[in-house]
Formats: sequence, structure tokens, C-alpha cells
Amino acid sequence: MMKKKIDTILCDLDGVLTQTASLHGRAWKLLFDGLPGSEAKNAGAVFREFDIATSTRWDDYREKPERTDRYKSKPALSRQL
Repeated sequence: MMKKKIDTILCDLDGVLTQTASLHGRAWKLLFDGLPGSEAKNAGAVFREFDIATSTRWDDYREKPERTDRYKSKPALSRQL
């Protein structure tokens, strides 16, 4: 078998080489509406669905300019959760 030489590995492409913000928003909606939503409904509690358009959680991530270090925004985002 021939060995292949690896010249480059690209990691963590969020918004740098690919446009992933809308994908992240959909994933967050699935996460925030999934288990918490079903638990709230089972308990008879009021549950407000995650709304990408109005969420401050989403704004913290979405408003970052492309090609910036989004790692710095993650602590602020996790504090809101």
C-alpha cells in the first residue's frame, strides 16, 4: 500500500472557510427545544421555544465578524445558558 503524505489539516472552520452560522443556529434550536422542551411539557411548565431571530445567545455568536477568534465569545455565550 502507498503511504500518502499529508501536507495540511484544516480544523475549526467556523466562518473562516465555510459559512456555518446558520447551521449552528439550527443545531442550537434542536438542542434548546429538544430535551428541555419535552421536560417542561411533561412537568406542565411554560416553555418558550428558542427563536434564532430574537435570541441574545445567538446574537453573541452571529454578530462576530468573519475571520475572528470566536473562542473569545464562547465564555460569554456559556454564561447566558
